[in-house]
Amino acid sequence: MAQPTSITRNLSSGILVLTFSRPEQNNAMTQMMKEELIEALADASRDDAVRAVILTGSGNTFCMGDSMLHTQEAPPFSHGLIESIITCRRPVIAAINGMASGIGLAMTLACDMRLASETARLRFSADLPDAADRRFAAALLRNHIGISAAAELAYTEITIASHDAVKIGLIHKVVPGGDLLQACRKLATDMTRQLPVDAIAELRSLIWSSALCERMLRERTGIGGLS
Repeated sequence: MAQPTSITRNLSSGILVLTFSRPEQNNAMTQMMKEELIEALADASRDDAVRAVILTGSGNTFCMGDSMLHTQEAPPFSHGLIESIITCRRPVIAAINGMASGIGLAMTLACDMRLASETARLRFSADLPDAADRRFAAALLRNHIGISAAAELAYTEITIASHDAVKIGLIHKVVPGGDLLQACRKLATDMTRQLPVDAIAELRSLIWSSALCERMLRERTGIGGLS
């Protein structure tokens, strides 16, 4: 009997779609989901058949927080979830199909592009179980939307609609919900079809090798680069 999975993988025409598959629990992050996502991103980085990755949620929610937030269970892996997205060797696009809060929104901040449905809602919270994820999330939020807007979202933890999120640069584009995945697939194809896989990997590393990410990764792992 196949083992149950909380993240489904679908590879088509070079685009790998990773879908959080706990709709009854609003795709809240679990230890199994974290391990599966980290493994899937690492596999994508090594697979020449994968040219880009899309993250999305099943049902009407992208990912509503972390189900382990208030438990005592410690993560067994050596690096955080946000770091695994940053260090992926393929472009990563977030298809935000519904509510994204806590670790759900934090994951999107480490993506190259963020597209959202018209009904999507977003809420930032630095109350994440992993210390590295907290640092990355706060720093990336500031980088994306500036200190003042980041401070407002972080201190108030308000929920904002996708159309308002576009105005402050938190997401890049709003599309009708039924067209969201197709729009992300087209974007992923347009971003990568002209380049060989090695060039895609190098570009992704260069784009994310900012002083901010380099410094935080050195603090976390003692390694100075993303390649």
